[in-house]
Amino acid sequence: PANFNVCVVGQICPLKGQHVVVKALSQLVSGFTNLRVYFIGDPVIDEYKPYMDNLKKIIEQYNLSVFVRFTGWRIDALEIMSCMDLLINPSFTEGFGYVPLEGMGVGLPVIATKVGVLPEAISDGVNGFLVEPGDVNAIAERWQELALNKELRDNIGAAAKKTVFSEYLIDDKVKQFAEICMKLVTDKN
Repeated sequence: PANFNVCVVGQICPLKGQHVVVKALSQLVSGFTNLRVYFIGDPVIDEYKPYMDNLKKIIEQYNLSVFVRFTGWRIDALEIMSCMDLLINPSFTEGFGYVPLEGMGVGLPVIATKVGVLPEAISDGVNGFLVEPGDVNAIAERWQELALNKELRDNIGAAAKKTVFSEYLIDDKVKQFAEICMKLVTDKN
């Protein structure tokens, strides 16, 4: 079968949780030899380089090297995302959570942790999946479900895209704000 491509986008560091995805992958590869995971990002600061080394050790330990690619930091991350089948955001903490929203915006199904504003943006099972931070089994279960069911992927991806375009596009917000300002100005006169 064709490869089932998954991306994890962001700085490579413990709080971003890439190790959780590696552990979930280790649970799935015996049944899915076509899985491929692309880690898009770098450790950025020296402090996180040991984490990257540790990730690579875990990958070797579980014999997952054939399934995993580290792309480094990419300015074309959004284009890469749009070629994927799934985005996993395993973060233990998020500010706003732009990466999952960008993935949703290109129509990707997303598995994300319940952190930051993501529980407000993602309705579990409708336009994405939400899991507890660090929950390897939940990520593996959702990943398997999506890998096996193209219709579910398509439906979740379409709902995700609709959510981003109706709720999160900044151009629309600026336009709405301008309309409110114009209304305030004209109502005063």
